[in-house]
Amino acid sequence: MDPVVPSGIGRDVYYILSLHDRALLQTIQLNDYREKLTTKARNFMLIGNRGRALLLMKRRCVADGMKHMYSLYRQRKCQQLVSALSLTIPSLRENAIIPDMEPETRHEELQVEKYAQTMMIAQCSFSRVD
Repeated sequence: MDPVVPSGIGRDVYYILSLHDRALLQTIQLNDYREKLTTKARNFMLIGNRGRALLLMKRRCVADGMKHMYSLYRQRKCQQLVSALSLTIPSLRENAIIPDMEPETRHEELQVEKYAQTMMIAQCSFSRVD
């Protein structure tokens, strides 16, 4: 049975909530994916396949970036929801506590540093003479 979609502001709120929920599901799936990649990378390191482990860690860095983008998207949708509701419910305008939704600008730098660190470790591992 399909859910009944309201009209007007209710439709907007419903739409924003559905986008927020889908982003949350993506975040959960990305967490699972990151855990699997980390486990696989550790296993490959244990058997001595450093190249495959490095590839998996690169994929994990990309998944970390995607997770961060989904969290920013969820924050934006939450902010849109609060503003849509504050337009319809006057008491929310006066008592609304709108969370700080400024994006973390340092995240990209941290991701680049993490990727560079992974590459440096890999280079050191590959250049060692056993």
